Amino acid sequence: MLHGVGFIEGMLSGLGLPGFIAYGCLLVELVGAAFILVGLWTRAASVVVLFNMVVAILMAHAAQLFSLDPMTGGLMIEDPLLFLLGSAALCFTGGGKYAITKNNIFS
Repeated sequence: MLHGVGFIEGMLSGLGLPGFIAYGCLLVELVGAAFILVGLWTRAASVVVLFNMVVAILMAHAAQLFSLDPMTGGLMIEDPLLFLLGSAALCFTGGGKYAITKNNIFS
């Protein structure tokens, strides 16, 4: 958000995809995270965030998929993988007891 979507647009155009998709990525990361945070359609929002993180890992971190960080010894894709697995967990468990939409088909 601070530096715009120019970096993502560049990666998308490098893959032959239209650059306006970068705004969808920004929208998913903002709105999807907000929906998950407040418990509004948690499962649907987590599916969208999960898909977004799979695409982000494949686009930006494909070369580092099985690489280790020499400073820490952890995976190079540790942060995106954390968001991906957290979203996957919410896909299966839902928003929980205090979610806004707990009795909906998408919660």
